[in-house]
Amino acid sequence: MSLKMAAHLRHLSLLGCLYCGVVLLSSASCQPLEVIKLSDTNFEHQTQAASGQTTGHWCVLFVDSSLAEDPWQAAAEDAWHTMAEDADKATVMAKVDLANNRGLAKRFGLSSMPAVLLFRDRGMYAISLAGVRSPDADKLAAAVTAFVEGGYEQQEAAAVPGEPTLLDAAKEAANKYIKVAPNPMLITGIISLGVGCVLFIGFMGLGIWYAMPDKPPRQRPAAAAAAAEATETGAPAEAKPAKAAVAADAGAGAVAGDAGDDEAEVVRPAASRATRRRA
Repeated sequence: MSLKMAAHLRHLSLLGCLYCGVVLLSSASCQPLEVIKLSDTNFEHQTQAASGQTTGHWCVLFVDSSLAEDPWQAAAEDAWHTMAEDADKATVMAKVDLANNRGLAKRFGLSSMPAVLLFRDRGMYAISLAGVRSPDADKLAAAVTAFVEGGYEQQEAAAVPGEPTLLDAAKEAANKYIKVAPNPMLITGIISLGVGCVLFIGFMGLGIWYAMPDKPPRQRPAAAAAAAEATETGAPAEAKPAKAAVAADAGAGAVAGDAGDDEAEVVRPAASRATRRRA
């Protein structure tokens, strides 16, 4: 008896699971699709616009909530809600409020609202609404639907700008700070630091120049030899020039003596010849 009860309970649990699944599927199919709201923080994560676009095709409407009274923007938002209910699952309808997400406006270079961009096939297509002459939601929906279903093929895809990095944000903040609110103290400090570095280098150069030893006076070769000999023997350097002069005189005398001997030898043969003639 217990085995039969367990089997019945299993059958009832399976039937209950199937019933719940059918109810959930029916409710999901009856519930209309909604426009997905994107922002600076979740745009790239949701769309993967610059990183492969593996989440499907995205048709994004860019609006500015501060221009809520603009008839074109109001008509575009109504058209987006209409298309979200009937759109193909391959195309996701999304919206961005640039009043609170200025980063996306700068990233995609958007200046006029409303603006529409289609992201598909790893490219970006700008949808022009110039063909619609009046701000009518049905006409806007028809124009955008025609573009999404094949009109984009007549336009060359543009490269999707990458998501700004922390370095780009830091550069932008620094440039904005310098242009908008320059700090006088910072500028004065930089100028003072530059002047201080120049003065420091100048004074260091003067100090090195004064600290250099004076060059000794240039000496003649004889005087230099005498000075070197005086250094070796320990004798006063003043006596060496005198010794050099005495040595020079002695050399001159020796040369003169040799010259006198030669003259004497020349005179003697002449005297002997004169004596022979007299004899």
